[in-house]
Amino acid sequence: MVKRLTAPRLPGWERAYVEIMTHHAGLPFGWHTSDCLVIAADLAKGMTKVDPMRGLRRYSTETGAMKALLKAGFRSVEQALEATFPAIDIAYARRGDCGVLEQSVNGQPWLSTLIVMGDRAMGKGPLGPVYVPTQRLKRCFAIGAI
Repeated sequence: MVKRLTAPRLPGWERAYVEIMTHHAGLPFGWHTSDCLVIAADLAKGMTKVDPMRGLRRYSTETGAMKALLKAGFRSVEQALEATFPAIDIAYARRGDCGVLEQSVNGQPWLSTLIVMGDRAMGKGPLGPVYVPTQRLKRCFAIGAI
């Protein structure tokens, strides 16, 4: 279902990064259209021309997203990211990499994928955009070979 991303970032990846982040910043949160996993997958595709999560893009609800993850053998977004991208130390995360944030949504524990923008990371959740210092991320993963 997911493919380990070993492709490098292509020349001009910065333009793709800006275009994809701008595109998603203009969209409301939506399962399968602009959620935390879709943004990371879109970035990988834009920056490397490889969509390592193509098989996970078949859902339209929160329940559907969880079923897609479970069908692929993952219990969480974090496991899917770990299988797809190389783990890196947070201190070495660069613009365009992704990370996992543990937070609470409506009183429930929630894992979100955020995109590193420098010293801050941005993501989306059902309650809207999420911005945190990159150092608050639980783990980070490299998008594009390191």
